[in-house]
Amino acid sequence: MNNYDSITGLLCRSAFEIDKLTPNFDNHLVAALIIDFDRFSEINRVYGRSIGDFVLAVQARRLQKKTVIYRHLSYRYEGDRFLELIFSDVSLCRERLFDVVDGLQKALSQAIKYDQDIVETTCCIGAALRSKDMGVAQLATEAMLATEDAKQRGRNNIQLYVQQENEGVC
Repeated sequence: MNNYDSITGLLCRSAFEIDKLTPNFDNHLVAALIIDFDRFSEINRVYGRSIGDFVLAVQARRLQKKTVIYRHLSYRYEGDRFLELIFSDVSLCRERLFDVVDGLQKALSQAIKYDQDIVETTCCIGAALRSKDMGVAQLATEAMLATEDAKQRGRNNIQLYVQQENEGVC
């Protein structure tokens, strides 16, 4: 089975499903993000699926190039949604997580040039900080729920899910 998405080059969801069952995979896992591009179906409708695929590939490269001080793994989770797992030897507080997410959102919101067209994209990002008893599957689910909350608020929003015990000081 190929564990990479052919359009984006990112690990695919089946790779995530395998990884989450791997012993010690979640060692040092501190946060999960779900990135969901706003009104992506409009890009496919207006410009065509081939340009939509191009936009996803550009966004995947941006995600991989984004300088993050933390080790991370990126997956194409489904359609126009990406899953980003962040690993660190030190805990991550709410403020630092927001800074990471905000910087990532800014990078992913830059216009994309394709031939004569300029394609504008925005995204909603939901993020979840891991508590000590939370597994990787639950963490990804919390990030997905946070993304849904962000999308309910409109385009280009960020929503953090943080349990009370994780409200640590930076």
